[in-house]
Amino acid sequence: MKIQILKDQQNLIEGYEHVAMNGAELDLSRFSNNECTEIIADSILDAVPVQYIAQSLKMLIDKLRMGGKLVIGGTDLRLFCKHVLNQTISPSDANVIVSQCQSMTNLDEIVNLVNTTNIKIETTSINGIHFEICCTR
Repeated sequence: MKIQILKDQQNLIEGYEHVAMNGAELDLSRFSNNECTEIIADSILDAVPVQYIAQSLKMLIDKLRMGGKLVIGGTDLRLFCKHVLNQTISPSDANVIVSQCQSMTNLDEIVNLVNTTNIKIETTSINGIHFEICCTR
């Protein structure tokens, strides 16, 4: 089974079960542990308060089969600040981004968190202010 976790109903990927986040709440109870071959949660870290990121990551990992793929991502706080200071993001765009995020972390912090789990990081990438980490269990 393949799951795509979304903050809203945009950018749906065909062939995936879609799970919409309800605010900061992520409910994966309809999926059994070790059931998923792939989970795409490329913007989930923006929707989860920082104090619940480790718990949310564990929940996602529990749903993955051995050899399963996990993609997580979010807005990098350091890059966001850099873009605001360099005026490549306008104040009005910055306000929109901040209002849509429950939290912002950074790639290094999430890499360190992932490295404490039983999954292996395959790739990391940064595009503008957004980062993604691709992992395999």
